[in-house]
Amino acid sequence: MTYQTIAGENKTKERAVYEGEWVSDMRSGQGTMKWMDGSVYEGEWRVDKRFYGRLKMSVGYTYEGGWENGLFHGKGKLVMKNGMQMECEFEQGRASVNGRVVYKDGAVYVGSLVLAER
Repeated sequence: MTYQTIAGENKTKERAVYEGEWVSDMRSGQGTMKWMDGSVYEGEWRVDKRFYGRLKMSVGYTYEGGWENGLFHGKGKLVMKNGMQMECEFEQGRASVNGRVVYKDGAVYVGSLVLAER
């Protein structure tokens, strides 16, 4: 089976602009998606979906890690706009039970986390 990779730009149904690699008319490989609200995702795409990369959200949060079905999934790091950082496993957009939190004053907490929506 032959796949053609095309670098290009496309306005998507998500009201965003994608620049990057394409395979069989799907985002695949490295690419950048920029939404109208100022959010930007840079990273790897597989079968037209985010797979692993960094999302800088317009609300001031940054997430770097894995994705599944459009949600944070797998090992990831979420940085809040106040500087607090949370590193843990995510499952379908929710933080896992255990992880590491670094507060903006430098204090570190390692242990149980409350499940939270993304």
